[in-house]
Amino acid sequence: MVLDFASGELEGRVVDRDGFPLEGATVTEKGSGATTVSRQDGHFRLLGLEPGALLVQAEKAGERSSATRVVLDPAGTPPPIELVVPSEDEQESVRVAVEGADGGALSGALIFVQSTRGETRVLTSGADGRATLELEEPERSLRVSERPLAGFLASGRAIAKPL
Repeated sequence: MVLDFASGELEGRVVDRDGFPLEGATVTEKGSGATTVSRQDGHFRLLGLEPGALLVQAEKAGERSSATRVVLDPAGTPPPIELVVPSEDEQESVRVAVEGADGGALSGALIFVQSTRGETRVLTSGADGRATLELEEPERSLRVSERPLAGFLASGRAIAKPL
């Protein structure tokens, strides 16, 4: 029996919005889940990657870089990449207000936010009918359910309005 292990690697650097290196950022390849941590100089190296399209992202203290696509060719190593972890105020916020049929704020509504990559996050509206989610990518779709565990709302009674 021969075990074949992935041997691809990707190197790069994690910096803040001003270009300063970030130590201790977690760098993850989304498909395989491979992770590493950036060094004091911001450099990182992911090992054991499969050839093909990769999606790489860095995170530190709850702040994330944009997901970066890299193609790993089995014949060679790609050039180093740079991942910029923005400050919290640079990430996009999805803010919605949910109203019932009477036009009043609907608290406790489930709001499903789906990214362009198909990842779904669930929010619950507060007493004022509002909810906010920080996203690293601008494109998304919204769906609302009036009652928890009721599935997606088909009656159209609840309305989610982007703010």
